[in-house]
Amino acid sequence: MSPSLLPPGSAWHRLVNAARRLPDPRATSAPPGFGTRVAALGLSRRAPVSLLDLLALRALGVASLLALSAVALNYEEAARRLGGLAGGEEPLPFGEDVVAVVLALAD
Repeated sequence: MSPSLLPPGSAWHRLVNAARRLPDPRATSAPPGFGTRVAALGLSRRAPVSLLDLLALRALGVASLLALSAVALNYEEAARRLGGLAGGEEPLPFGEDVVAVVLALAD
């Protein structure tokens, strides 16, 4: 805490010190039966779940399966277009160093 700008004998200082010494009359314990009510609410039946909630993860799985099957069915065409192969070019053999091939073409 920073030191107060008021002198120690001022009325405000005395009032604050008196308020600090008073006990707090508020009850700090939980009312009787509070723990039982909390436990009963926690163990009670849940609210009914909507159909959208039930089917959301299944729909996500079906959409992922469709996306993966679309990629698998069109992989060869996509690889040919993304690899820059024209109609008559041969694809690089598996394990070929692509950087070395590009540098060889640059010479």
